[in-house]
Amino acid sequence: ADPRTACFYARRALELAVAWAYKHDAALNLPYQDNLSALIHEPSFKITAGEAVFNKAKVITTLGNRAVHS
Repeated sequence: ADPRTACFYARRALELAVAWAYKHDAALNLPYQDNLSALIHEPSFKITAGEAVFNKAKVITTLGNRAVHS
């Protein structure tokens, strides 16, 4: 498979997982903006997800953005 496509689909999967988490976990507070970066950087998400998941989410977001915009 093409690495660019893999990054795109990884970002899409992350978007869906994060949206699911916000819908089903009342402890998560929606940020002012609803873009992926704002959602994963929201303090309640960072605490709930933990450092390892948060760091992986940042990498997937960055690589996914590069894949889409290059």
